[in-house]
Amino acid sequence: MGVPQNFNWVRYPSNTEGVVSVRQKTGKTGMLKLYSSYGNSRLTISQEDLNKPGKFNDYALRNDNYFLNASWKNSLGPKWTIASAASFTNVSIEACTNILAWTNSRLRLKIDGINDDDIVVARERVQDFKEWLDR
Repeated sequence: MGVPQNFNWVRYPSNTEGVVSVRQKTGKTGMLKLYSSYGNSRLTISQEDLNKPGKFNDYALRNDNYFLNASWKNSLGPKWTIASAASFTNVSIEACTNILAWTNSRLRLKIDGINDDDIVVARERVQDFKEWLDR
């Protein structure tokens, strides 16, 4: 038998997710690829304050995640290939649990829920990133 949790749902858990993946041949040797995903989740509970009996606090969780990746590759002849790619992701700064000084004057970010050691702010963008944090 488990320990009673003593909380009330203010908003029951809900989530929405979606993914789109498209590949389109462009000419004889070209390929355009698009991938996008979206996910959100929400919940709120009310729990009694341990220090003030009879007083309840609401605890809410809200996640919104967007990701878009696009790439294009084409052959320009037997020895030449052209390739291009771009990606975008939206992560709220609240999800950033740690910002570390990293090699070569870069910053390394730790994002809650993402197990990726390679989220690094480029040396050329560190100042812009710090200004964005201070807004």
